Amino acid sequence: MRGERKYLNHVKPPHLRIIACVYFSTLFLYCTANEIDDRCEHYNPEARLREAGKLGNCLSALSDPQFREKFEVCKKRICFIYMYDPTFVRFDQKHFESAENEKRMQLPFRCKSWQNWHRSLDGIAIELIEETSARDDYCVWAGPSDSCTWNAMVDYTAVAARRGYQFAIVGPLLEFPHRKCEHFASGSWLDNTMVIIGKPENMARSPFGQLTEPFTNGAWIVVGVTVGMFIAMCLLIVWRFHVLQGKSLVTAYFIFMGDRAAALAAGKQIDENDLRRAGSMLSRKCTQDAMRSNDLEAAKSTRSDDSEESESAQMDNKLDHVVGNSIDEESCIDDSFLTKFSLATSLFRISLIAFIAMFSLFYEVAVVNFLFQQQRIEIPKSIGQLSTLELRQYCVLKDTGLENIWNNTVNPNGIKFDGSDEKEIPWKRCVHAQECLDWVLDDDNPVQFFVSYEMEGRYLMHSRTNCEAVAIYETRETLHQFNSGWLFNERVPRKRRRELGRELVTLKVNGRLTQLLNSLGPRCKPEVTSSINFPVLLVPILFLVVPSMTCSAVVAMCWRRRK
Repeated sequence: MRGERKYLNHVKPPHLRIIACVYFSTLFLYCTANEIDDRCEHYNPEARLREAGKLGNCLSALSDPQFREKFEVCKKRICFIYMYDPTFVRFDQKHFESAENEKRMQLPFRCKSWQNWHRSLDGIAIELIEETSARDDYCVWAGPSDSCTWNAMVDYTAVAARRGYQFAIVGPLLEFPHRKCEHFASGSWLDNTMVIIGKPENMARSPFGQLTEPFTNGAWIVVGVTVGMFIAMCLLIVWRFHVLQGKSLVTAYFIFMGDRAAALAAGKQIDENDLRRAGSMLSRKCTQDAMRSNDLEAAKSTRSDDSEESESAQMDNKLDHVVGNSIDEESCIDDSFLTKFSLATSLFRISLIAFIAMFSLFYEVAVVNFLFQQQRIEIPKSIGQLSTLELRQYCVLKDTGLENIWNNTVNPNGIKFDGSDEKEIPWKRCVHAQECLDWVLDDDNPVQFFVSYEMEGRYLMHSRTNCEAVAIYETRETLHQFNSGWLFNERVPRKRRRELGRELVTLKVNGRLTQLLNSLGPRCKPEVTSSINFPVLLVPILFLVVPSMTCSAVVAMCWRRRK
């Protein structure tokens, strides 16, 4: 018995731990469920529509007694409600939103006859309905965008479900907790990423711009000043050799290049008159030394010679002294010049080579990096760290799921503002996506960035710009990635929702959905530099290589030595 008691006492704590874990897990799940239910209990679509004001006036024709009977079909079949979205649903806004046509264009019509409803109605969201069994259901227009937002339409369809109307919202609807209270999401048909669109900075399109943009203005000033110093030094050396010392330009060039033998050979081509005109102190010193030496030798020769020496022998001796004097003088001048300036020219060439090597190294790296990386434009700061003042440069489509996600991204935990007061929202809010992009394109508008999703952004960039005026900015962190689809209100039968969900998945699997999305039309694609264009190399070759090569050819073909 004692052994059994000891055993029971030994195994009792683990059992208690298991029971405690099960208890707390159940309590946690219960509290979580109560929290979700509590959110849904506080979800009041009628109150939200009242708060929306004029932006919550969706499907106004249903409230008009004149057209109310037309919507009785929405109690028997699903009515797919759509809004103007240039990416997915397009039509003639002037015709639809005119005072005489606004309510009439909101009447239900068979989705499969959408082309007969109005010739301007088009879009892949409507074509997607035709690809499924929803083609036999009805389609209705929600009304102008300035009287009905996406969030308001979600609330409106929830209210309509309580009155017996079956509605499904067409378009890529994002999932949110409150949209799970009285709505059901279909299978996803659009997978996309939130993007930020803005004007690109320092984007060089022309070859000349691609050559100059890698260096800033300050860097080019430093390069220009250095080149100017080298040019001044070259002129100083030429002036010192050619003008002051009477050397020819060819001799000065060889001295400058450090070719001693060529400099001596070129110096010997200078005639005697040029040597005598050289006005340097070194030339006069060499001449005086040579004349003093010749006088001493002539005196010794006079004292030792016989007075009866012939006149012809004296003339030959003088001629030999004159020739030797000329050779010694010229050699002294050439050697002195080369010795005196060899160190200066050597140091000059070393500095010149070092500058060219350093400039070429940094410039080549800068050009390659600039050409291959300039398409990567990045927000220099984390999105979550943007200040309220910086957020004033951004714009988002008003009262949408995208704006809700943007609010949670830039305002985590409601630290900056709680979002309850519209006046304190720092970013600008547009009614249409095109309006947001127009604000970015307007130089006088303080808005610089437009928050959208990738497919819509690239489509609008192509349709309203030349794909060069704006670009998609990279961010340090990954922005929201979402899967979106249709949103059914709770009045739509569960069996019908599951059937349409399976059909959407089938379209995605067999590739038909991809074909449909690709048929959206031309969109701006990211530019990736894969090779360097020929003008990038042609311009420096024309300025640096061709002139010296041309001079070399001219000298080789036309220059002749003087005899």
